[in-house]
Amino acid sequence: MNEAVAALRQEVARSYERSETLSKENDRLRALVASLQRDLGKNRAENKTLRNQIRALEKRLHEIHTPPPDSAEQPEVTEPRVIPQPDTRRAAPSSPASPPAPPENKEPADAGGDFVEPTPAG
Repeated sequence: MNEAVAALRQEVARSYERSETLSKENDRLRALVASLQRDLGKNRAENKTLRNQIRALEKRLHEIHTPPPDSAEQPEVTEPRVIPQPDTRRAAPSSPASPPAPPENKEPADAGGDFVEPTPAG
């Protein structure tokens, strides 16, 4: 009987030792996971920062390749497109696809510049 008790005590001691080892390993692995999660968070923030920097650089490169407006060379050509005058729109010649309306038959509703199909009189 004493031998059985001694064997059980040894088994309990081994189990306790194994439990302590597993507990320490568990703590070590939890700390490692927490450290890796912190690193991952930092990497994501760094990646986001790098992506934002790349977008800014791509935008700058795109702006560099875009030619500047030639407003200083041809002011009379570019000004009407930039700042349209209300009177110029009515007085502008119609496009080749639309026939010019006679000035004496022009009504205020037709003066907007939109093309209206002429209807035959009658």
